[in-house]
Amino acid sequence: MKKTIYILLSVLIYIFLTSFSSYSGRTVPVPSQQAPDFSLPGLNGQRLSLKEFRGKLVILNFWASWATPCLREMPILERIHQIYKDSSVQVLGIAVVSNPDDIPNIVKLTGVTYPILLGNKELITKYGSFNDLPTTFIINDKGILLKELNGSHTFKMLMKEIRHLIPEPSIGKR
Repeated sequence: MKKTIYILLSVLIYIFLTSFSSYSGRTVPVPSQQAPDFSLPGLNGQRLSLKEFRGKLVILNFWASWATPCLREMPILERIHQIYKDSSVQVLGIAVVSNPDDIPNIVKLTGVTYPILLGNKELITKYGSFNDLPTTFIINDKGILLKELNGSHTFKMLMKEIRHLIPEPSIGKR
């Protein structure tokens, strides 16, 4: 039993350390340039691509099932999704470096209804091999990368970022 726990912990530590080992030479997508496109499977198996959301401001959130700051931020993103779901903002969650079997339970526990896609290391590399989770990118309606937000953010902080780009919908849509 102790050996199994030791092996499991060793594997988890290895995955964690190797997943975010690119501090030097980091290539960050440059704001005001096209955001890297992708086509990823969702939890229902349907594939979605970033270009499908042209015409909307996209809040693209990379998260992991084991990262407490990610789990804290997910209900905040859900709140934003509920405010803007009938307007021109789309929240997308990209689960990365997570056990795929854990993701549906995390989504259920956090109450998330916005699309969750299953990310991969290639996509992380396209977005600059960031070291913080959660990491959120704001992409405008033309697919242009506007901003990278590292770490967990409060509702107020995220709304401030969104509000200067798009007006808040009427109270009736909340």
